[in-house]
Amino acid sequence: MTANQAQHSITLMAKILAVSVSGFYAFKNRQPSEHQRRDEELTERIVMIHTQSRGTDGTPLIFEELKEEGVAIGKKRVARLMKQRGLKGVHRWKWPVTTKWAKRQRPAPDLVRRDFTANAPNELWVADITYVPTTAGFLYLSVVLDVFSRRVVGWSMGSVGDCYDNALCESFFATLECELIARSHFSSLQQARLVIFDFIEGLTNPRRRHSAIGYLSPINFERQHLLESNLPKAIPLH
Repeated sequence: MTANQAQHSITLMAKILAVSVSGFYAFKNRQPSEHQRRDEELTERIVMIHTQSRGTDGTPLIFEELKEEGVAIGKKRVARLMKQRGLKGVHRWKWPVTTKWAKRQRPAPDLVRRDFTANAPNELWVADITYVPTTAGFLYLSVVLDVFSRRVVGWSMGSVGDCYDNALCESFFATLECELIARSHFSSLQQARLVIFDFIEGLTNPRRRHSAIGYLSPINFERQHLLESNLPKAIPLH
C-alpha cells in the first residue's frame, strides 16, 4: 500500500485488500522490533565482511568470521540475511587442464605421496604452476605453499617452468582461478602481477580461512602455533 499510495488512495486500497485504514497506519508507524534491529546490525557487518573478501566469502566463512568476533548467530541466520541482501559467495568452476604427464620423460620421485600433513611451518612445501590470460598474452604463475598453514611462502611470475602434480597446490589455484581470474580482465602482464600480488598478500595469507586448520587464516594459524609452542611446559608431578 505504501508503494502505491501515489497512484491510489489508502481508503481504496484498504477496501480492496480487506484491511482497515487505521490498521495500515498503525503498522506503518510501528517501531521495528528488537529482532529486526538486530538483523539490521548483523546485515551491515555481514556486508562489510563480504566486501573485505572481495565478494568471495559465502555463508560458512562469514559465519566463522562472526563467531571469531564473538557474535552470537546461527549459520542459517547468516544465510537468510545474505539472501535478503543478494549476497553470494564464489563457487569454483571447471578450468582447462594444463598439467600433462609426458610419457617419454622420466617422472620425478613422489616425495609427498599425497600425505599433506605437517606438524610445524617449513616442514613440507609443495609447488605448482598455472597460467593467467591477459590481453598481452599468458602470464605464468608458480607458487610454493606451506602444507602446515596453507600459506603461500613464495612465487615468481613470467617464465615457463616445470611443475609436479599435487592436490594441495591445485586447490589453491582452483581458488585463485575461481575468485580472481574468472572475475577479472587483465589488460597487461604488469596489471595481472599487481592484482595477483594483492590477492596473495592482501587476502589469501592474512584473511582466507581454511576448514583444515580450524577456519583460521594461514598467518593466524602460524601465530597460534608459535604462541602454543612458546608456552611453558607443565612439570610432571611425582
